[in-house]
Amino acid sequence: MRYLPHSLVLLGAVALLAALSSAAPAADDLAAVYAKIDAAAPGFRGFSADLKRVKVTPVVPEPDVQTGKAVVRRAKPHELQMRISFDPPDQQTISADATKVEIYYPKTNTILPYELSKSSKPMIEQVMMLGWGSTSQDLRNAYDITYGGPDTVDNHKTARLVLIAKDKGLAAQIPKFELWIPLEGPNTGVATQVKIYEKGGDYTLATYTNMKLGSISESDVKLNAPRNAKREKPTVLK
Repeated sequence: MRYLPHSLVLLGAVALLAALSSAAPAADDLAAVYAKIDAAAPGFRGFSADLKRVKVTPVVPEPDVQTGKAVVRRAKPHELQMRISFDPPDQQTISADATKVEIYYPKTNTILPYELSKSSKPMIEQVMMLGWGSTSQDLRNAYDITYGGPDTVDNHKTARLVLIAKDKGLAAQIPKFELWIPLEGPNTGVATQVKIYEKGGDYTLATYTNMKLGSISESDVKLNAPRNAKREKPTVLK
């Protein structure tokens, strides 16, 4: 029988211990983030916030940056409604729920409606539930989650989570999500930054600042376009 030199045995033992010691903190950190999410989920009713959206496309030199306001309402468990109003020069208002998306363009006074098909509805629901009123078990049921490390958003300590969708259809369109979960402050446990990676290398980073949690009325998430706005024929998202 051949025996390994003591130096190799020692090296192997050190490597094993290093791997075990690095894995344990990551697991502990992830469990701590789950605890924050689960503490915030039962009382989550919605929020209003300032929004900065950055769209990065590798082949385009400059990112596309938009700012505006976001309002999110949880009408029922696992049911979210959202309205986003972007500032000029690309002014538009987007209203979305689990069945439809409507976009109003003030410059042309036009509404573009989108209806969700049966196949697209589950994927949209998974995306909308990210970090807003969902429990850690809800997230784990839909995503494979790893701990991405500590970070700071809006002057608060956060933890970055990396999510890979278990649904193959969603994963084919969006290979990866990242969430930033505050570990301190009034918005603890509620995602304040979301990064969405698209196939091909594009990604969108949405950062929510000055977030105010609380009950949101249904009128606050409605499109509220003028009555004389022209409504185009609905497009079905498959």
